[in-house]
Amino acid sequence: MKLRDKLIADKYSASSIRNYFTILTSLYKKASNTWLYPVENIASNLDLPKPNNAIQRYWASNEKDRLMASLSKRSPWLIPIVELSLELSFRRGELVQAPVRPRKAKSIDVDARSLEPEKETSPALTEDGGKKPKIMQGGLRWECIDWEKNSLTLEKEKNDRTKKVTEFKGRTVPLTKRMQEILRPLYDASPTKTGLVFSGTINSVSNSFHQACLTADPPIQGLTFHSLRKIATKDLAKKVGNPMMLGKLSGHKNIEVLYKRYYEVTLDELWRC
Repeated sequence: MKLRDKLIADKYSASSIRNYFTILTSLYKKASNTWLYPVENIASNLDLPKPNNAIQRYWASNEKDRLMASLSKRSPWLIPIVELSLELSFRRGELVQAPVRPRKAKSIDVDARSLEPEKETSPALTEDGGKKPKIMQGGLRWECIDWEKNSLTLEKEKNDRTKKVTEFKGRTVPLTKRMQEILRPLYDASPTKTGLVFSGTINSVSNSFHQACLTADPPIQGLTFHSLRKIATKDLAKKVGNPMMLGKLSGHKNIEVLYKRYYEVTLDELWRC
């Protein structure tokens, strides 16, 4: 309880606090069930703050045009990443790489922690003055795109750790016409046609996106890269008939949340009934 109160006092978000206690709960379960250590799971059943996941974000006025104009001036490399996320609701870690955090790290990054593809060393990203390479994970690869079958396969995704043994890891989505328009020029320009599609990281994406919002004319308030996922999912819900199909495209696990959040009935629709 003291840890919880300290995290609240230090202004950690509700989701971050819950992540901490999820790890602690897993630790106590492991100690009791696997190591046979006689300890009670004291981290469970605590009254923790609840994140306000009901917050929805969509474009206001001409925000999208202002964002793209700002990106064109500041970070044109980010435009295809933004466009892909808007097309099929991709997460950051599904498109670009994330650093693997050391076990003793104090902070928790949900996207970096949850995606667990094969690890690799990136010589371009270093610690300690460039002497020690960081270990990176995630990111879209050219090998995962099948141009003939018009499909894109994410080998691993955020929800893989919660899937049953009978479920396939990752997800395969159709390569839409718009996705082909975005990716084909990048593929043609690639000298190797293998490896990572984008060289950015989740941190560089978030920072550049934030700066683009600040320098937009006028500045865009309350929009993050994750907001694009919510916007894209809302748009997909208009094209896809049911939340189960939508979840297959977006990678959302909770079908009920998709149904309540993205298939809500408007007042005009109720009047038409």
